[in-house]
Amino acid sequence: MSVPESGHTISRGRAQEEPSFDGQGPAGPSHPAGLATGPPLGQRFAPGGPPRDIPAGRPASVPLEKLAREAYQHVCDSVAAGQSEFPRLNGFEDCVHIKNAEGILVYVNDAHRDWFTPGASPLGRHCEAFLDPVIAGTAVKLDEMVMAGCPYIECEHYGPGPSGESYHMLTHKRSLRSLGTPGLAVLGLTRLLAHDGDGPTQQHVDLACAAAKFRALAESDREICRLTVTGVSSREVAERFDMTTRAIELRKQKAFAALGVGKAVDLTRLLVRLQDRGYLDLGL
Repeated sequence: MSVPESGHTISRGRAQEEPSFDGQGPAGPSHPAGLATGPPLGQRFAPGGPPRDIPAGRPASVPLEKLAREAYQHVCDSVAAGQSEFPRLNGFEDCVHIKNAEGILVYVNDAHRDWFTPGASPLGRHCEAFLDPVIAGTAVKLDEMVMAGCPYIECEHYGPGPSGESYHMLTHKRSLRSLGTPGLAVLGLTRLLAHDGDGPTQQHVDLACAAAKFRALAESDREICRLTVTGVSSREVAERFDMTTRAIELRKQKAFAALGVGKAVDLTRLLVRLQDRGYLDLGL
């Protein structure tokens, strides 16, 4: 299942029965003795320090879905015991967060804080307040699917990190609504798979950013761009929008500037590429 218009190019989602944690069903046995953690992401850094080095394509010895089940079990056990803290989640090398029904972060582990808000706390904030719009857009779409009834979903996506790095990520979201606690709605885990400055990950990030910029345009400006790419003249576009040709030209210039293209042929190349890579569906 793909997450529509979320700025990612590779995704896989699951909408299955809520897994059990009694040793039966798709979740498998629980792990009361402790929680497994993923492979090290590299040397940690002090708040404000340089990003950790992630070897491109590093193997994931423990599937993220398994860690998500164990994190879910720990949250369930903590809530049942009347506790509001989740200390075992700090043992995860992958980034872990919990949001309430309004999408506000109520918990993050150390790895999440180190990666996404070094030197600051994201608690009490929406992800749009501190994440790049591309990554935040994907996060919001996944949250919406979980809140709409999808028990859990896993998705590969790309986006710029807090210092401009290009990240390839794997994110797993799981519903916490079965706990019946309004303050705990969505559990999320993110594994940073790779980052680079000019390789495939950077190319994916460039496309994701371009798609986000296009979606940020006004609906009418997006349609003007689409019509332009299909060969409709500015005069014909003006007639459809009941505007002057000059007004349409000005709208096109502003849209071109926002998208970082200089002329119609560059816009055509960009939008066709975004559609071919699955970022947009413009009917081209």
